[in-house]
Amino acid sequence: MDSGDNEVVVDFPQIIRVYKSGRVERLFGSSTVPPSAEDPTTGVSSKDIDISPEIKARIYLPKLTNLRQKLPILVYYHGGAFCLESAFSFLDHRYMNRLVSESNAIVISVEYRLAPEYPLPIGYEDSWAALQWVGSHVVNEPGFEKEPWLVNHGDFAKVFIGGDSAGGNIVYNISLRAGTENLNGGIKILGCLLCFPYFLTSKDFEEDSIPSKLWMFVNPSAENGVDDPRINPFVEKDRLSLLSCSKILVCVAEKDVLRNLGIQYVEAVKESGWNGVIELIDVEAYTSVATDEKFDASATLMNKEHYPSVATDVECIVTDVESIAIDMDSITKDMESVATDVESDGIHQSSLSGGLIYSFVFFGGGVGVLGVGIGGIGGGLDGIGGGISCGGGGPSVTTGERSIGRY
Repeated sequence: MDSGDNEVVVDFPQIIRVYKSGRVERLFGSSTVPPSAEDPTTGVSSKDIDISPEIKARIYLPKLTNLRQKLPILVYYHGGAFCLESAFSFLDHRYMNRLVSESNAIVISVEYRLAPEYPLPIGYEDSWAALQWVGSHVVNEPGFEKEPWLVNHGDFAKVFIGGDSAGGNIVYNISLRAGTENLNGGIKILGCLLCFPYFLTSKDFEEDSIPSKLWMFVNPSAENGVDDPRINPFVEKDRLSLLSCSKILVCVAEKDVLRNLGIQYVEAVKESGWNGVIELIDVEAYTSVATDEKFDASATLMNKEHYPSVATDVECIVTDVESIAIDMDSITKDMESVATDVESDGIHQSSLSGGLIYSFVFFGGGVGVLGVGIGGIGGGLDGIGGGISCGGGGPSVTTGERSIGRY
């Protein structure tokens, strides 16, 4: 083996490693699973599609009871600091199956290209292209091959975008871009879901912190470091009024190192004069040591009305917090283990981690129920809770008795 293939030139412990030869080693989140003709648990069908020669996606269709019914469309972007994870991973696939089943929506989970092989803004451009691909189904473009599931069952008046962590950051950037650029077919973004959005500022993260270094690793062309407006929405606050949607739901968690920035984002949007309704869900993180045998029991905890309306046609539904706290052992998920510890400033909540399960319903023009799981992550916590109830249960990494999520 070439000696350069053993020499590490970039090393983010627990995250990613780059060798002198150019080989990239992702330390978690790279294993994938195939789509399902029909998921045995949910009845959801999925298949892999080509949005372009460079961009892949997995599309999900719920079990149909009315072949004439048009379903909301959600374009979803996974997290992973722009350099990890996959729309085809086991945990993301399982999460999407549950989410689609409970929401009765069509979901396109986008496999945007990752840094460092494809540094930003390539990931942003891929994500934008995926949404434009959806809009192309509305018009007749010569040579464009339409996806039958979207043509036959998609409601293009109800298009949503969502993402967790880095995916939440992508959602923010796409919504802002759609405020000044037209989408194909004249489609509009009705609502945005930002789960634990990946935002950074130089005020909150020093230049030598892991998040700051990681941002420059995935986006080496960023002239202002973490004060790049793509990762720091506060440097150009006035532009927030351009966000192209009417409804935004932002989820943050108490144990997340990026929690305060998510809260500040909500306040900044309100102050910008943006003409829409934005809602914040701020939850406490929990831990759990449950087993997979109890995984499906978590589904019984969902769909309890508990959260106030965002607007007259928007209602949030969350699972009862007390019942979850009493029986946390009913919630579980698979986790990947690694051997060493991490610095505290590298700890970030994964939006797919299990625990408290939040859902929301857009009535009169929205997607049915979108689940968001919250797990307990942070220094000093004994492990991490997990599971899916209405769509929770995504990846995180355990390190002995400490855990890290994903960006």
